[in-house]
Order: sequence, then structure tokens, then C-alpha cells
Amino acid sequence: MEKFFAAGVGRTLGIVGAMALTTAGLVACSSPPNENPAPCNDKTPQDTAFAQYLDSGEIPTTGDEPFRFEVADNHYDACDHISWLGLTGTTQPEGEQEDTSGFVVFFQDGDLVTDPRPVQMGAAPFVDRNDADDQAIVQFGHYAPPGEVTTTEVREETFNYVDGKIEVEDEASYEDYAQGRNQLVMQAGEVCSVDTGEADDSEDAAGAGAAAC
Repeated sequence: MEKFFAAGVGRTLGIVGAMALTTAGLVACSSPPNENPAPCNDKTPQDTAFAQYLDSGEIPTTGDEPFRFEVADNHYDACDHISWLGLTGTTQPEGEQEDTSGFVVFFQDGDLVTDPRPVQMGAAPFVDRNDADDQAIVQFGHYAPPGEVTTTEVREETFNYVDGKIEVEDEASYEDYAQGRNQLVMQAGEVCSVDTGEADDSEDAAGAGAAAC
């Protein structure tokens, strides 16, 4: 009886040990953590450098007027290499007849992308990102600034995630289209103002303050 009991205990311990090894194996073989370096699951655009523009409802441009906007298409995801916001609004002076145009603002691993500068497009641009999360194709209507003939031309630009940054594939085409159109002028991080009391050194001090932020 004692031999039988001992043998039974041995078999039981063997089963428990096997289960423990199996469990350890399952843990070891589980999906790897997200490769992006920063925690991302709870972040929203309000947690990025773009928050200042969400709060004000307008973004400075290369033209005389800011872009007054609302978010029409929210595809922000800090866990993705490429995510974006589709904006719609106007750069026409307040009080004048407003036109409607759009911009696509990209985020790389959750961080605001300011280069290349987003360029003014027709309203409601469409973005299609591939499954590999390393390429996004933007299809958009040709935006005709005041004085330019309106056209129904549909354009397409491709953006790639390369070596930790987002780049436009055909820079020449992008820059050619950008000529004569507003581009968004955004800051990727907080800039501190520094009051030194010395006018001659103000620019250097401001630069140092910005770097310190």
C-alpha cells in the first residue's frame, strides 16, 4: 500500500511539474510587447504637442491667416508608427466668405510630425494605411487658393515610415503642389519664454529656454 501511495504521489507530482513547465512555456511564448519605446495605450492627441492647437481651434500657417479647424477624422493611435488626424476648416479671413479645405496631420509613434509640413488640400482628404504600419497613402482634392482656377483633379501622395521618421515619398511632387498653398507651421514640443532683461541677448536666451524644455 505504501509503495502504491508513493508511486501515486510521484505520478501526481510529475503531472503538476509538467503543468508548471507547460504554463512557463506558454508565458515565454506569449506575444512580445509593443516595440514602440513609450507607453501608448492611454494616450490621446490631447497628450501630445498638438494639444495647444486643439485648445485654440487654430493653427498658424505660412500665409497671412491661421487655419481655423475642427477634427473631422480621428485616427490617432500612439501604438502605431503612423497615425493621423484629418482636419477641416478655412484659412479665409474672419467675416469674409469662407471656403472649406483640409489638412492631414501625421503622428509618428504617437508624436506630432511637423516635417514635412502639412499642406492645404481639398476638404475631407482620405488616408489609407497599409497593414504593415509603415506606409500611408493620402488621396485628396486639388485645393485652389483665391485667384487660381478650380479643378476637380484628385491627387495622391505617399508617406513612408523609414528609420524612425515619416517621410514623403515624392518630395518634388509634394513641394510643387505646396507652392502657393498654405502649410501648417507647428511646434513639435513646448517652447519656454525666457525674460533676461537684456534685449541684445533675447534671441539666444529664448533658444536656450526652448532647448531646456
